[in-house]
Amino acid sequence: MRVGTACLVLVMVFAAGGPASGSDIHVGCVGLESGGWGGPLGWQYAYEVSVIQTPEHVGMTGFQVGTCDLIHLDYSNVMITDVHGVPIPGWIAIWPNRGTEVKPHLDAKTPHGAVSPGPQGLTLGNVSWTPTTADTPSVPDGTTVFCGFDNPKSSHDVGWTAYIDGAMWLDENWTQPVGWGAGPVHGPVPEPATLSLLALGGLALIRRRR
Repeated sequence: MRVGTACLVLVMVFAAGGPASGSDIHVGCVGLESGGWGGPLGWQYAYEVSVIQTPEHVGMTGFQVGTCDLIHLDYSNVMITDVHGVPIPGWIAIWPNRGTEVKPHLDAKTPHGAVSPGPQGLTLGNVSWTPTTADTPSVPDGTTVFCGFDNPKSSHDVGWTAYIDGAMWLDENWTQPVGWGAGPVHGPVPEPATLSLLALGGLALIRRRR
């Protein structure tokens, strides 16, 4: 595994109905947009997710990260792979999910290692990596996968969720440093400059018609 500016997020997994005792997950924010090495496929946005070996042998059954960019065509190479960049059999990526399983976010990018002043609201949707059927094997303990995609937009602080063995899940902790500890990660947001140009273009058209 390469080590660069990638930051690992060490989190203890707790279930909705009780703790998943002894289980933990590492999530690394390693995308090029965040100053990382981009994962095995060199993604702009990449998340290294390691399910650590535990006596309970609890696997991961899904991963989601928040996004405020709902333009489908902005996304490419949305995949979940092993450490060599080979797609995980039976898993798919869905993007962007509009208004479903939204995550907390901040309209600013906090450097890795610093604590975000957010959150300040909810994302417009999420990017999700999930098994195609209930019979698809989960990501087993002792396995590292990469969830990633390319997107030309700049990033801001967003939340994430890791699903563990179907009935359990873990969300980010905003009191922890971004990209370090159990804190939020980075996800895409539409460029403010682009939105301003669109608004100015609309005003120009209105004036021209008048």
